[in-house]
Amino acid sequence: MLFVALSAAAVLQGLPAQGAPADDAADRISALIEQMGRSPMDGMRAHDKLVRIGKPAVPALIKAAGDRTALRRMWAISALCTIGDTRAARVALDHFADPDATTRHVAIYHSRRFVRRDEGVASALVALVGSKDPGRAQWAIEGLGRARYEPALKAIRGAAANPNGKVRWRMMDAVERIDGAGSIPFFVERLRKDSEPALRRKALACLGRAGVKDQRVLGAFVGALRDRSAEVRMAAGRGLQMLTDNALDLIPGEDVSRDEATAAVKWWLANRDRYPPVGKPKPTTPAPGNGAGPDGKRAPE
Repeated sequence: MLFVALSAAAVLQGLPAQGAPADDAADRISALIEQMGRSPMDGMRAHDKLVRIGKPAVPALIKAAGDRTALRRMWAISALCTIGDTRAARVALDHFADPDATTRHVAIYHSRRFVRRDEGVASALVALVGSKDPGRAQWAIEGLGRARYEPALKAIRGAAANPNGKVRWRMMDAVERIDGAGSIPFFVERLRKDSEPALRRKALACLGRAGVKDQRVLGAFVGALRDRSAEVRMAAGRGLQMLTDNALDLIPGEDVSRDEATAAVKWWLANRDRYPPVGKPKPTTPAPGNGAGPDGKRAPE
């Protein structure tokens, strides 16, 4: 599966100056458009050079977005959105139903750049959050989360009911980006209710990254010491040691025994008043790798 790559400085060598003669620039753009459809690596290199050229390349890129070759369409849409010309919003929207899955996902993900400038794009992205197609849903959620688009928060939280684990993973990243510690109760609920251990661990990570020694956060970690998954119990133990400055006698990297969990509950009941609920800090940023774009890399904000 082909994925859209973000601009890389290393492939920008040999680009003509911005003030190059018009004929030479047009020939250069045409050659790069042709190169985009050759192979994934050729496409990435041409994409990044066209982004560097900027607005003079937009008309040719709009035409290339309608090409019969899916690879060329994908790179053209990515380049248009990255350049940021307002015409790109309509082009991306037209490809939300592209017959090629990767091109669809690229169009959906990169259209995030226009959610505050184009109501049509914003509405379409929010609608896709509830899509039965996991690919459409997860890249709409990822895009809206990266845009920190607060009007989409309710719809994104609703994706907690999606049966696809990848969609729910993206949902947690997006909620954390948009609402940060304001969503502590939501992550506590996901810790209790999600059926997948990996996603319960992710809920713990989101709670830990809230960066507050909050009664709700520590209570959730103490409760997770009795989780049915050993991996979740170990993650809860590590988190508690950090949040409580090693107040509990738990060994990092080892499973938590029933006796240790019981002792932690007793400690919690005696000390929880020391950790009152706090206000709403600024939204946090998920750890690297949790919110990658369709290329597996983290996109610039």
